[in-house]
Amino acid sequence: MGQEPVHYGILAIDIEGFGRQAWTDPIRARLRARLHRLLDDAFAQAGITWSQIHQQDTGDGVLLLVAGEVPATRLLYPLGTVLADRLAVDNQVAPTAERLRLRLVAHAGQVIPDPYGHSSVALNHAMRLLNAEVSRAILAGVRDVDIVLLVSEQLYDEVVKQAYPGIDPAAYQAVWVAEKETHTRAWVHLPRLASQPDLAQLPEVRAATRHYAARLRWRRGISLGVAVLLLVAVGLTVAISSRHRGAARPTGPGVLSGQAGRPGQPGQGRVCARVAVLSANVYHDPNSSSLVIKSKSRGEGIELVRDEPMVEHDGVAYRAVKVPAGIPSVGWMRGQDLVDVPLAQLPAGAKACG
Repeated sequence: MGQEPVHYGILAIDIEGFGRQAWTDPIRARLRARLHRLLDDAFAQAGITWSQIHQQDTGDGVLLLVAGEVPATRLLYPLGTVLADRLAVDNQVAPTAERLRLRLVAHAGQVIPDPYGHSSVALNHAMRLLNAEVSRAILAGVRDVDIVLLVSEQLYDEVVKQAYPGIDPAAYQAVWVAEKETHTRAWVHLPRLASQPDLAQLPEVRAATRHYAARLRWRRGISLGVAVLLLVAVGLTVAISSRHRGAARPTGPGVLSGQAGRPGQPGQGRVCARVAVLSANVYHDPNSSSLVIKSKSRGEGIELVRDEPMVEHDGVAYRAVKVPAGIPSVGWMRGQDLVDVPLAQLPAGAKACG
């Protein structure tokens, strides 16, 4: 049958500051032993046996694959809750210099086993969340918590959002994660707090996500710039075409023909198009000389009927355009502005047809 994926719950855990110079190797060994004892207790309380778990030690933490037969809810409650409670008690009796603080990621997905371990996109995603700077920033900014829990968007939608017993969606906050090739949203919960702090206001979190926000603004600016350039190019094409037409008024499919009348007077014109894809952002109507510009910012196409001269209505010059199917109106260009006019209020002489 070849390699076949298996569905697992995924828990990734990392010890904060494991490589700090103030810790010696004997201290690190004690911290690792404490972590595994805490996990033993938490899994027992959650009703999960070690026979249902694949464990991979990472040195400064552990990667745990929980069999798909275990309900995903248990990864968060009671396991996450019990782990946080036991960790708080354990830190109270441990030396202050050996305080154990954890980053915990919960995810689920398909995993491929092989002779060397496991691999998959789902595992990569969990590790990107674990290594994200934002989770480190939260631990740095909220010093009275011992554990920060990051839940993937998928697990949030399927488990947290459903408000299963012991899980309160209101106690989770969205954060943006930018780690290597991963740019996504995750959900953060800080166990054992009576109320969750506003993470967006923490200076550490704002600093950690500043570069992502700047990158997002840059991408949006590029998209907007491309859309503007395309619209300008179409406008120049329309202007040049109008100069060469002179007084002739073209007719045929896709062209608004006849003279626009005043309100209450009958009209003769039509706006028709059968649009075929030309490229990702520009469309061409083979039955009329028209273009459609796909505007990402507005999420809709704007079709400029290139061979149609300006139409005057109530002293205002318009150019015929068409918005996509499903929008109950036909638009008009008034100068450089798209005017969305309901069908019932179209100037006489402009009728939509498909």
